[in-house]
Amino acid sequence: MIPNPIRKVLSTIRKHRVRALLMGGQACVFHGAAELSRDTDFAVVADAANLRRLQKVLDELQAEVIAVPPFELKYLRKGHAVHFRCYHPEAFRIRIDVMSKMRGVAPFATLWRRRVTVSLPGGDVYDMLSVPDLVRAKKTQRDKDWPMVRRLLEADITARRDAPTQNDLRFWLLELRTPALLIELAQLYPELRQRLLAKRPLLAAALSGDLKALEKALHAEEIAEREHDRLYWFPLKREIEELRHQQARTTAAKKSAASESSDELPKYHDLLIAAINGRQGLKFSYEGYVRIVEPQTYGMSYTGRYVLRAYQTRGESRSGQSKIAKLFDVAKISKLQNSGEHFKRPLPSHNPQDSAMTLIFATLPKHSK
Repeated sequence: MIPNPIRKVLSTIRKHRVRALLMGGQACVFHGAAELSRDTDFAVVADAANLRRLQKVLDELQAEVIAVPPFELKYLRKGHAVHFRCYHPEAFRIRIDVMSKMRGVAPFATLWRRRVTVSLPGGDVYDMLSVPDLVRAKKTQRDKDWPMVRRLLEADITARRDAPTQNDLRFWLLELRTPALLIELAQLYPELRQRLLAKRPLLAAALSGDLKALEKALHAEEIAEREHDRLYWFPLKREIEELRHQQARTTAAKKSAASESSDELPKYHDLLIAAINGRQGLKFSYEGYVRIVEPQTYGMSYTGRYVLRAYQTRGESRSGQSKIAKLFDVAKISKLQNSGEHFKRPLPSHNPQDSAMTLIFATLPKHSK
């Protein structure tokens, strides 16, 4: 069963028509190779239009980039993964990882053509990587991925072995990692095994039934794949380290400037605090839309951004009206002023210790009936 926070992420992706395919642990769950995970991993189309749609998803889920690299097209096209943490109450602290290019995996257009679409009770529909593509994506240098490759293939055989296609048999013979099953298939389909021998030489040991030789060959095959993955990621990891160093230098420079001047506080700092303490409504422009809100909490996020948690009562919104308080980036707020309205109490869901903030400047007390 897919947890509700994960469903929130998936349904939001679907709502904004992002060209994305679920992969990773959650896709393994759908394919019958269960893996406990609170992350959602996606393969996405790396073009400007699709990233704009994805940004709407991230805004709605109140997701922030974790560390490096930043959410930019050039990093996705190079093969980097971009990581986010959600702070929406219905997907709280769910991590989202997105990639558009992976070692040994077909281009997105091919992945999309081969995708699997799953419909769940309640009408939810999700697109994900096919088992063959998911297996290829899982052949990494990480220890945890290889048992998952094995379980995916075993689950696929269990589901299809009564009426396998030639493509199924070819896939299993080329990818299976369970010695007993590989021996069984090689002996059941010797002609196909012979045609595939050049692509996977260890099939000779499978046909002979030599279990020890086959186990040794499978281990060598895994070691070779891990090394290929390490070499693929080596330049990407070097770039990540350089980005981390740049980020550290930038942070240090900001801290140094802050110690010398108090000018780093947002120009609306005092007005935001006064509005919360006085329970005054606010009106401002945000991403091209006029918002009228009831401010709940003002503070600093874990990524060092000044943020405002506020309930939008009127105005316009890119993601539509919501019954919950949204997180606004103060740097994107302009034309801030009092709306001339007062409100009596915070939202019932209000948390004075807002978990999306590491430092709180002002907040309303907890809601009381």
